[in-house]
Amino acid sequence: MLFISNISAETNDSRITGNTITGESITGKPIFQFGLNVTLVATPPDIIIIKPRNQTYIGNDSLILNFSATGARVIWYNIDNGENITITSTTYLNISQGYHILYLFANNSDGNLTAKNVTFYVNNSQFSVTNTKYSGEYKGNSTLFNYHDYEELQNLSNIILEDTRHGKIYFNDLINLTGDDDEDDFDYEIDIDSYINITSNFIYIDTNYLPNFNKEATLYLYDLNFSNPTIQKDGVTCPSNICTQQSYSGGVLVFNVTHFTSYSSSESSGGAESGSTASSGSGTGNGILSEDFIVSPQSLKIPVRIGEKTTSQITITNNLGGSEEFSVSMGQEIEKLIKINEKDFILSRGSSKTITLEIEIPEDIKPDLYSGEIIVSSERSGNKNIFVIIEVKSKDSLFDVSVEIPENYRYVIPGGKLLSNIELFDVSGQKKSDVKIDYEIRNRNNEIILASSETVGVETRASLIKEFIIPENTKEGDYILYVKLSFNGQVASASEQFVVGKKSISRGEIVIYIISITLLISVIIMIWEIRKIKREIKRYHQITEQDLIKAGYIKRKKR
Repeated sequence: MLFISNISAETNDSRITGNTITGESITGKPIFQFGLNVTLVATPPDIIIIKPRNQTYIGNDSLILNFSATGARVIWYNIDNGENITITSTTYLNISQGYHILYLFANNSDGNLTAKNVTFYVNNSQFSVTNTKYSGEYKGNSTLFNYHDYEELQNLSNIILEDTRHGKIYFNDLINLTGDDDEDDFDYEIDIDSYINITSNFIYIDTNYLPNFNKEATLYLYDLNFSNPTIQKDGVTCPSNICTQQSYSGGVLVFNVTHFTSYSSSESSGGAESGSTASSGSGTGNGILSEDFIVSPQSLKIPVRIGEKTTSQITITNNLGGSEEFSVSMGQEIEKLIKINEKDFILSRGSSKTITLEIEIPEDIKPDLYSGEIIVSSERSGNKNIFVIIEVKSKDSLFDVSVEIPENYRYVIPGGKLLSNIELFDVSGQKKSDVKIDYEIRNRNNEIILASSETVGVETRASLIKEFIIPENTKEGDYILYVKLSFNGQVASASEQFVVGKKSISRGEIVIYIISITLLISVIIMIWEIRKIKREIKRYHQITEQDLIKAGYIKRKKR
């Protein structure tokens, strides 16, 4: 920026009264003369700390540092007057709990320095978001809630939850994440993993537990193979005043909804009525629908306290060549905890039905992990099983616990290492307490294959990283890591699924491999052909002794 200083003026005529000055008097002599001394002054850099703000943050891992800088040559920061760290763009901070001051500095080529600071607070026990489904390998453009402070979480806009394999939810309204359940005495957390499902041709939100997410939204269903899909709400054709289709292209169906329950799609029959029990498929037999039936989701995890009631849902879609009778049953391990509202029904080709599961935990049941299978049977196509995990917690536990298995460890070979992140929460606000933690790895039959325990001191919150070596003789299949926290006779628990065995190759990965191999073969063939052409050209242009003799340049040697 330029500053003009030391401006002086001299004049030999004091009669300057007009609005326009020409620089000459009526006598032709100069009226005045200017003498200018101009000084150039460089201003310091301009920096703004966008985040963190002067607020409370619920996570201390990957806290975002976002800023803008103009006219800066070097930018650096420190936390609490600690080590200076040079940065060039947005970065992420891993810091401890409590109050912190972030100092941000910038200078320019003239050495002018600008400094800004912001004070913020980190308190993991104030609120937590359980959201491993939409923050891992398939998160796409999902909102990362720990990047926002507590104040923002109470009025957050443009929330996105995406699973890049199956679909996406884009919320059109503001959502208060902290107001998930007004009846919850310990409203310090929100469990997105348990109550929001995005699976194959299926999106569901349990608004009993997440009423704050019962908002208008735009839904995306990926990887569909219908020629003319129709939108379904709770297994029947969705009325036009609730669902509005935006587009369908490349197997992606986009539509708006006014509120939440379960949504899916099926092949349009061209004549289904809104509110019918099921929408029929095209029935053309043209191969649009596969000769099978689909159940969704393929697994359920239901955390619930003793004495509580909750609901969940499953959806069955008939892609068989005609109407089919279905039946739903359960293994005895979970039969005493779940009631099914409709066990036998008939679906026409291409139609779907959503079944409500009512989960009720009696007062006399032991806090533990209960697992089993829901079996959906079809006479022509056999059975499909949905793996169900029910985490039964004590009614008035003073602690809570969460467990996360990083994406890189969700597939473990026998003898390999399973890594997990354990978070312990003290919701009572009392002083540091010693709690017992039991770790168990169970198979789908609820058999324990590995167990250990320890005592840990917890003050508001504690984080643990636990490693488990899977026994060499473990059979391949689905397993559960179950973590149980005990204190004063009360139990809190959490679980996470993983697979023993190598990760299967997805259809998308197969396509990528085929394309890569095809390109590699094409390149090899191209290189071989180019070399072949070069050899032919070289041979064509090579002059032999016979060519020189014929041209008369040399004589044939006499023998």
